[in-house]
Amino acid sequence: MKKLLALIIAFITVIMLLVSCGNEPTVDPPLEKSKIHYASSRFHACIEMKSRVLMADSSSGIMYYYSKADGESYPFCFNPLCQHTVQEKCTSQLFTVTFYSGSQMVYSEYNNRVYIVRGQQIYSLSFDASDLRLECSIGEDGVIPEELDSRSITYQNDYIQNLRAYENYIYFMANNADTGYRQIYRYNVDKKELSEMTPSDEQIVSYEIADGYIFAKGVINGVYSYFVTDFDFGNRKYVSYPAKLGIGMTMDVYDGEYFYGNGEGEIYAFNPQT
Repeated sequence: MKKLLALIIAFITVIMLLVSCGNEPTVDPPLEKSKIHYASSRFHACIEMKSRVLMADSSSGIMYYYSKADGESYPFCFNPLCQHTVQEKCTSQLFTVTFYSGSQMVYSEYNNRVYIVRGQQIYSLSFDASDLRLECSIGEDGVIPEELDSRSITYQNDYIQNLRAYENYIYFMANNADTGYRQIYRYNVDKKELSEMTPSDEQIVSYEIADGYIFAKGVINGVYSYFVTDFDFGNRKYVSYPAKLGIGMTMDVYDGEYFYGNGEGEIYAFNPQT
């Protein structure tokens, strides 16, 4: 009887093992995620930070942030007593939003601060919207006045474009007041120094910070040209570019090796280094 019981238990155990093995789900290996270093769009107005995503709402003109912790969106202000009004100088209300705003906000991992254009000014805030400070200025438009109302908050929003953060620098494009040509500038956030990185007689159309170099396009000596350079703009090399991509204002999508763009119904991948 004991032998029969042992055989029954052994038989049931084998059956259970076979069933469990047969039902074991097949798990595919996780996909490797490719980090898109940059995607250009003049209508794209949000930047990613460590714990939140900062967004510019073109319909209301208010800065919001999306919290990764709870999945909710809030005005970009952390003062519990603030009513989020212009008169209170609420940080969510200080920066008017237009279609340029996608290239007029940038987050710097170097010092955990947000840099935002306001007319001819570049202001910065800490990640929690505190410590608002004027970083640099190329003119008078956009200075935050002592008293704010619905009229004084407006300003022209196309002086400064294409903010990019790299280490302790903020790069951007702005028109030279004397020549009217758009140049690339660099602001040192530690030394508070502003430098011209391209000559005043060159018209820069666009640029992008890539992996170890900068890729730019502009009108050089009357000729539409493309070039790569180091971060100090001390070593410039001109490159050929697929003619079908045209002369757009943006640098499309960069994935760490290639720039991707479309032209005449086709998609191109271009490596300026090779």
